[in-house]
Amino acid sequence: KSSVNWLRILAREASGRTALLPISNTIRRELVSGGVPEKAVVVLRPGIDMSRIDFDARAGLRRTWGIEESGYAVALLCDPTTAGDAITGITTVGLAAETLDGPDTRICLIVHPDQRRRRRAELIVQQTTRPYRIVQEPRISQPWQVMPGCDVALAQGPHAGGLSLLWAMAANVPVVGEATYALSEVLEDRHSALLAKPGQRNDLAHRVECLFKDQSLSWRLRDMARHEAYSFFSRQRYGQSLQGIYEQLYAGCEVHVPPLEPTGGLRFSGRA
Repeated sequence: KSSVNWLRILAREASGRTALLPISNTIRRELVSGGVPEKAVVVLRPGIDMSRIDFDARAGLRRTWGIEESGYAVALLCDPTTAGDAITGITTVGLAAETLDGPDTRICLIVHPDQRRRRRAELIVQQTTRPYRIVQEPRISQPWQVMPGCDVALAQGPHAGGLSLLWAMAANVPVVGEATYALSEVLEDRHSALLAKPGQRNDLAHRVECLFKDQSLSWRLRDMARHEAYSFFSRQRYGQSLQGIYEQLYAGCEVHVPPLEPTGGLRFSGRA
């Protein structure tokens, strides 16, 4: 809230023209609701460096995590990295683990060592005999380093839907998430991800299970998500949009960036 107040003051009192460039309409709405002038806030979709993703790192990552080839690694996505709730994440993973076929098949939830309520979540895991556990991985703060080793990206809670989501898409990792506005800006249910209504842990866990058991569905979703990541969030597209903003500011024109082509995400709630 304090950051929004400072940005409101900056936008209203700056001597020259000021343009604030949030990466999503969700953030834009928060800024405008906080009093920042609407014309000063323009959504500029980020560009990510796809070349940072090392797909050959998968085997090494999974050895480090102690995950067998038959096991599953689920990355808890949130921005900032430590903001997500480890207990909420492990509850979803635990519900999905109940449906695993073999006794030796395990699910690992990949979280940051400083993840919120991580220690308490680990105590919960220690008190159960179910086939799941928590793996601490500090490199998850740089998602491109971790995503190649993961089988599912879990976007759960109010802090999901930022840059880490885009890295999962680009890294060819299927996404299961809650159909919040932030996620639905980018992903469409059963087109580029599997989405559930917010707060429905059983439904979310069922969707994780679906990806484990239906490899054809998993391939189709992650292929579409990766294609859209390369189309919408390339550095080239970002550079062109940023250049256009500077040119418009220099010419004294109203700043406008072409919106992201709709992926149909709002179909999930029947509004498209």
